Amino acid sequence: MLYPYNRGMISNFESSYIPVACNRDCGATCPLAYFPGSGAVAGMLKDNPLKGERMRSCIRGLKALDTINAADRLKKPLIRTGKRGSGEFREASWNEALDLTAEKLQGLKNRYGDEALLGLAGSGACRSALHNTGKVAGRFFNLLGNITRTHGYYSNTAASYTAGLVLGGRHGSDAETFLQSKLVILWGADVFTTRFGNELESVLLDLKYRGVPMVVLDPVKTGTVDRLGARWISLYPGTDSAVMAALLYEFIRRDKVDRDFLERYSSGWDVIESYVLGEGDETPKTPEWACRISGMKREDFDWLADIYGRVTPAAMLPGLSIQRALGGEEAYRFSIVLQAARGNSGIPGGSAGAHVWDAAPKPRCGSLSALYRPDQPSIPVNIWPDAVLEGRSGGYPSDIKGIYNIGTNYLIQGSDVIKNRRALEAVGFLVTHDFFLTPTARWSDVVFPVSHYLERDDIVFPDNNYLYYSAQIQQPPEGVKDDYEVCRLLSERMGFEADFTQDRSTREWLDYFMEHSDIDNKEEFRRTGIFDGGAHNRVGLEDYISDPDRNPLETETGKIHLSAGDNPGFRDDFFLQQEEEAQLGFPLRMVTPHAKYRVNSTGSNLPWVIKREKDELSMNPLDGAARLLTEGQFVRVVSLQGDLRLKLHLDDCVMRGVVRVFNGSWNLDSTVNNVTSTEPTTPSLGSRTHSVQVEVLPAAEI
Repeated sequence: MLYPYNRGMISNFESSYIPVACNRDCGATCPLAYFPGSGAVAGMLKDNPLKGERMRSCIRGLKALDTINAADRLKKPLIRTGKRGSGEFREASWNEALDLTAEKLQGLKNRYGDEALLGLAGSGACRSALHNTGKVAGRFFNLLGNITRTHGYYSNTAASYTAGLVLGGRHGSDAETFLQSKLVILWGADVFTTRFGNELESVLLDLKYRGVPMVVLDPVKTGTVDRLGARWISLYPGTDSAVMAALLYEFIRRDKVDRDFLERYSSGWDVIESYVLGEGDETPKTPEWACRISGMKREDFDWLADIYGRVTPAAMLPGLSIQRALGGEEAYRFSIVLQAARGNSGIPGGSAGAHVWDAAPKPRCGSLSALYRPDQPSIPVNIWPDAVLEGRSGGYPSDIKGIYNIGTNYLIQGSDVIKNRRALEAVGFLVTHDFFLTPTARWSDVVFPVSHYLERDDIVFPDNNYLYYSAQIQQPPEGVKDDYEVCRLLSERMGFEADFTQDRSTREWLDYFMEHSDIDNKEEFRRTGIFDGGAHNRVGLEDYISDPDRNPLETETGKIHLSAGDNPGFRDDFFLQQEEEAQLGFPLRMVTPHAKYRVNSTGSNLPWVIKREKDELSMNPLDGAARLLTEGQFVRVVSLQGDLRLKLHLDDCVMRGVVRVFNGSWNLDSTVNNVTSTEPTTPSLGSRTHSVQVEVLPAAEI
């Protein structure tokens, strides 16, 4: 069952399209095409007719016209007139807003020093060469001075930290390589919602129709389970590494460990094996031990241990959910260890056990440089509000007095909304670029309205060895400018425009990037929107496995360094912390996954999204009955950090002891980060939004 392959099969109607590429904070990055309307027929976005046979777009990209045509689109710069957060602004001219911003920024620098300004750059457009939110912002910030920046991502800090230590930088695989898999394990990966490239779903559906066994391990029975007909195995969030350690225990006991593979390609197995057997802590990591901690049914564990211990090649595809938890570094480590122990690393149909994207080389093409400063003060993004509120007295590198925010909505997307509000209220000046008056924009002093990727030309980098050209389908609304242009105009006022632009227009930048690329026919690329880099069956770690001496990994030992870093094992300290919170009256474990129709918080204000995404808490009916709660009633969710109010949905797709609220709602009463904590998982200092202990009560009881 293949997704239709359309190359060379274009009708006359389809030949008159404008190529675009979806450029949001989504792992898919799909090639689309805009077909202009005629008369009463409106234009529409569809798949690019020349897309690859397995590429699948989704409604979030195909509905992008709703964003640029939204009634609440910002079209004029805004200057705050009321109390911060009130949403009271007046429209201003560009000159007034830019002059005010330049004056305030220079004043902050003169009075407090460069580092008093914090630059926040998000994922308004994160996969492009020129109008890349992070790179445009970084370039402007770093030319502005030695300002404080953030490092890491809310999405994947623990994963990137651990994969870097254990695997180095080369571990991603093309989706087609999984066509040779005999078993697929999706551990905390809802791949039909949080997408890993634009081809993986098609590959997995093909495997389904071939009868390849698939299993999804997750506290919630997701849509991925149903789409793939997979076996659902439930376990508590944050307990993944305990189950993984117990699987290793069983593989050792049953002589299912590929010791020849480990001897040749890895280091540190002795440390892992000693831990699993309990030689240091006198606690063997048995199935009984893991099932007690994780809530997993013993029959499910035995089934998984049996099939995983017998069938090769097996692809382990962990979702980022398992590392957004206290001790998430070790869940990611043990996913990698399991694949190495079974000899599944670096072979077709196998996987390295880490994320499958953004590791194989892309076609060569230039992109805007962020001009990073090596000595720049930096803070982990997950704890930016702590840095604002505590400053140098709290051990942070700067006393932050102002924030420049391009393409982020961290007020609600960052953990602990109450703390985030305090941080935004504490600074003297706050600027935001966005399409809409988001919750973060409402707290700003100046808001600049900016363009959407459909309103400008760019080159886009997917992860599957293609390049896409994304052409402008229409001009931005009058009064709206590109992020790049806003930063250029401020650079002009602050004396470094030549360094920012290097005397190039945006068209000249794109020409320059293509001159330094593998693209042989630039006009054809602009016309079709797709450049094919050739190889689409690349296996992560393949070069290393084929010749480890000539192709060592970028790790401490040059091998898969299984014991790299500290604390290789299930994090008992974090587990005990959650047990203590349960005893304090917060017995339920909350997960905060992505919604199907939003990209993080993007789209929360759009009518078509609001119609499909409900602000509700999902709970197992037995947990609801124990609390005398009924379907549809309003409830309060409370944690040590705060509370939120929303409707209850009773759903046996959620395991007992767990509740779910999708992240990204703009409603400050019901947005899930009201109850999450900025306390990070260590040592990566990443987000832990799947380690949240809560209680659910009738709204009247609060």
